[in-house]
Amino acid sequence: MIVGTGAGEYALYQRLEAEGEYRVLFFVGADPWSYRTYIHDAQVRSAGEFAALCANHAIESVFYCDPTLIESLPPVKVPLQQC
Repeated sequence: MIVGTGAGEYALYQRLEAEGEYRVLFFVGADPWSYRTYIHDAQVRSAGEFAALCANHAIESVFYCDPTLIESLPPVKVPLQQC
């Protein structure tokens, strides 16, 4: 999962997909008009769904570029990795 939907997060998505170690399932975005749309194969979901997505989809890692976005989310038992 990637928190954020900006240019930096998109570049991170491309790198992770190219390396093949991770498969990105979701982006967590702040823009309500983009919820449930897709960025390539990853669905954009709301910050309110963050903890449930981590728990229900066996998310192994959460990546982020902007630390202020992570600070607003509830804590989860998933490794957080800054790009």
